[in-house]
Amino acid sequence: GERDGIIKLYDPNTFDEVSACQIDKGFVAKIGTSAEYPDMLITVCPCHEYAGSLKAIQIKPDLTMEELKTMRILEAGSNINDMMVLDNRRVILTCGTKPDIEVWRLDDLKLDSKIYTNGVGRMREMKYIESKDMLVVVFDLGEKSQLSMIDMKNKGMIFSVNEQWLFSITLDPFRNILFGVVNWNRIKCWRLDGDSFESYKEFEFDYPGHIIPCNKREIIFHQTDNKVYALNIEKENYGVAATSNKLKKVSSLILLKDVNKVIAHDYQSKLFEVYKY
Repeated sequence: GERDGIIKLYDPNTFDEVSACQIDKGFVAKIGTSAEYPDMLITVCPCHEYAGSLKAIQIKPDLTMEELKTMRILEAGSNINDMMVLDNRRVILTCGTKPDIEVWRLDDLKLDSKIYTNGVGRMREMKYIESKDMLVVVFDLGEKSQLSMIDMKNKGMIFSVNEQWLFSITLDPFRNILFGVVNWNRIKCWRLDGDSFESYKEFEFDYPGHIIPCNKREIIFHQTDNKVYALNIEKENYGVAATSNKLKKVSSLILLKDVNKVIAHDYQSKLFEVYKY
């Protein structure tokens, strides 16, 4: 997704652009995919200069794209900050400025129910723990954040802890560890112990960005330069995993597990570079 409301489809082997589709006027903040419906994308364009949207996009057999359904128009005060597709539950979850998480049916793209959060604050991000059937949600509380765990079966909050301001969180699929970027200068780790979090380790860095667990030993992340870094959590050491000759600044990272590649993207130059790992 790009800042001009365009989504683009790329071949993951050659990284050639296959097709593009204008879905909105604003920037595309989130794209969700489903294994159950591989020819469908769920997109979020937040409300800023223009009204935003939550839409379903169809990928046709010739790999061109077209709008399938507008699920919601987002006006000021009703933004969506995060969205995810849960194939095991056949639902789409959205959260944001409203005091609840909305549950949409994947089959007909209609609103099914809501998970109420007692108006704690604006929701920034959420992650799903499939083995526990639980959500981890980040609430913004001004200069601080609240990490909460929500039981998807009973749709209730079962544990919360206040933290310093959290920029982002990442769930490690290899271990029961949650990573978070705290106050723009630290990577913090929590162990998921039953139905709660336990603070585990912290590492100081200069403006760490997106964190991606790439194996059972290491995570990769970016800072404010043209490098990708790797951190070994247990040994507590880190180093430069890759240096870009094209990108002035790495703005985000994407891991492609099936082809063992990492994409580093620069928002300003609109360039991306691909690494093998």
